[in-house]
Amino acid sequence: MARIRPRAIKIAARTIVANYWEYLQELYDKLSTLEDVDRRLAGEIKWEMLKRFVDIVAEAPSKKVRNRIAGYIVRIMHQILELERITIDELKQKYAALIGKPIGRAITAQGEAKPESEEEEEESTEES
Repeated sequence: MARIRPRAIKIAARTIVANYWEYLQELYDKLSTLEDVDRRLAGEIKWEMLKRFVDIVAEAPSKKVRNRIAGYIVRIMHQILELERITIDELKQKYAALIGKPIGRAITAQGEAKPESEEEEEESTEES
Protein backbone atom coordinates (compact mmCIF):
# COMPACT_ATOMS: atom_id res chain seq x y z
CA MET A 1 0.00 0.00 0.00
CA ALA A 2 1.29 3.45 -0.86
CA ARG A 3 2.03 6.13 1.68
CA ILE A 4 -0.27 9.11 1.75
CA ARG A 5 1.31 12.56 1.83
CA PRO A 6 -0.12 15.20 4.14
CA ARG A 7 -2.05 18.00 2.49
CA ALA A 8 0.44 20.63 3.69
CA ILE A 9 3.29 18.85 1.85
CA LYS A 10 1.26 18.72 -1.36
CA ILE A 11 0.23 22.36 -1.14
CA ALA A 12 3.79 23.51 -0.41
CA ALA A 13 5.18 21.52 -3.35
CA ARG A 14 2.49 22.70 -5.77
CA THR A 15 2.98 26.31 -4.68
CA ILE A 16 6.74 26.04 -5.22
CA VAL A 17 6.20 24.61 -8.70
CA ALA A 18 3.67 27.35 -9.54
CA ASN A 19 5.95 30.12 -8.19
CA TYR A 20 9.28 28.90 -9.56
CA TRP A 21 8.27 27.08 -12.72
CA GLU A 22 10.89 28.80 -14.90
CA TYR A 23 13.76 27.80 -12.59
CA LEU A 24 12.59 24.20 -12.25
CA GLN A 25 12.05 23.85 -15.99
CA GLU A 26 15.55 25.21 -16.66
CA LEU A 27 17.00 22.70 -14.18
CA TYR A 28 15.19 19.81 -15.86
CA ASP A 29 16.25 21.01 -19.35
CA LYS A 30 19.93 21.18 -18.35
CA LEU A 31 19.86 17.74 -16.77
CA SER A 32 18.11 16.14 -19.74
CA THR A 33 21.38 16.15 -21.71
CA LEU A 34 23.14 14.45 -18.79
CA GLU A 35 20.43 11.79 -18.61
CA ASP A 36 21.45 10.57 -22.07
CA VAL A 37 24.95 9.83 -20.74
CA ASP A 38 24.29 8.66 -17.17
CA ARG A 39 20.70 8.48 -15.96
CA ARG A 40 21.60 7.60 -12.36
CA LEU A 41 24.04 10.49 -11.97
CA ALA A 42 21.48 12.90 -13.44
CA GLY A 43 18.88 11.65 -10.96
CA GLU A 44 21.23 12.12 -8.00
CA ILE A 45 22.18 15.63 -9.09
CA LYS A 46 18.52 16.54 -9.66
CA TRP A 47 17.59 15.24 -6.20
CA GLU A 48 20.38 17.15 -4.44
CA MET A 49 19.56 20.36 -6.32
CA LEU A 50 15.85 20.06 -5.51
CA LYS A 51 16.61 19.56 -1.81
CA ARG A 52 18.78 22.69 -1.78
CA PHE A 53 16.13 24.56 -3.77
CA VAL A 54 13.45 23.69 -1.20
CA ASP A 55 15.85 24.73 1.58
CA ILE A 56 16.24 28.16 0.00
CA VAL A 57 12.61 28.72 -0.99
CA ALA A 58 10.64 27.17 1.88
CA GLU A 59 11.02 27.14 5.62
CA ALA A 60 10.82 23.40 6.16
CA PRO A 61 10.76 22.64 9.89
CA SER A 62 12.86 19.49 9.46
CA LYS A 63 14.97 17.59 6.97
CA LYS A 64 12.26 14.95 6.63
CA VAL A 65 9.64 17.53 5.61
CA ARG A 66 12.12 19.15 3.19
CA ASN A 67 12.78 15.78 1.55
CA ARG A 68 9.08 14.96 1.30
CA ILE A 69 8.38 18.31 -0.38
CA ALA A 70 11.28 17.75 -2.81
CA GLY A 71 10.01 14.25 -3.56
CA TYR A 72 6.54 15.52 -4.35
CA ILE A 73 8.04 18.20 -6.62
CA VAL A 74 9.73 15.38 -8.58
CA ARG A 75 6.35 13.69 -8.95
CA ILE A 76 4.59 16.89 -10.05
CA MET A 77 7.30 17.70 -12.59
CA HIS A 78 6.99 14.17 -13.99
CA GLN A 79 3.22 14.59 -14.31
CA ILE A 80 3.63 17.95 -16.06
CA LEU A 81 6.55 17.23 -18.39
CA GLU A 82 6.22 13.57 -19.29
CA LEU A 83 2.70 12.37 -18.54
CA GLU A 84 0.97 15.69 -19.32
CA ARG A 85 -1.73 14.98 -16.73
CA ILE A 86 -1.72 18.51 -15.40
CA THR A 87 -0.56 21.80 -16.84
CA ILE A 88 1.37 24.61 -15.23
CA ASP A 89 -1.49 26.97 -16.06
CA GLU A 90 -3.85 24.86 -13.93
CA LEU A 91 -1.40 24.98 -11.02
CA LYS A 92 -0.88 28.73 -11.30
CA GLN A 93 -4.62 29.33 -11.48
CA LYS A 94 -5.41 27.07 -8.51
CA TYR A 95 -2.58 28.34 -6.29
CA ALA A 96 -2.67 32.00 -7.34
CA ALA A 97 -3.77 33.03 -3.86
CA LEU A 98 -0.62 31.50 -2.35
CA ILE A 99 1.83 32.85 -4.93
CA GLY A 100 4.19 35.31 -3.29
CA LYS A 101 3.33 34.20 0.25
CA PRO A 102 5.80 32.36 2.50
CA ILE A 103 5.96 28.63 1.97
CA GLY A 104 6.46 26.11 4.73
CA ARG A 105 5.41 26.94 8.27
CA ALA A 106 2.98 29.56 7.02
CA ILE A 107 0.86 26.94 5.25
CA THR A 108 -1.76 25.32 7.39
CA ALA A 109 -3.24 21.89 6.95
CA GLN A 110 -6.28 23.46 5.31
CA GLY A 111 -4.12 25.01 2.60
CA GLU A 112 -4.62 28.63 3.53
CA ALA A 113 -1.73 30.94 4.31
CA LYS A 114 -1.54 32.23 7.86
CA PRO A 115 -1.32 36.02 8.21
CA GLU A 116 2.28 37.12 8.72
CA SER A 117 1.47 40.23 10.70
CA GLU A 118 -1.34 41.67 12.76
CA GLU A 119 -2.20 44.11 9.96
CA GLU A 120 -2.87 41.27 7.51
CA GLU A 121 -4.96 39.50 10.15
CA GLU A 122 -7.06 42.64 10.68
CA GLU A 123 -7.52 43.07 6.93
CA SER A 124 -8.71 39.50 6.53
CA THR A 125 -11.24 39.88 9.35
CA GLU A 126 -12.53 43.16 7.89
CA GLU A 127 -13.08 41.53 4.48
CA SER A 128 -15.14 38.69 5.99
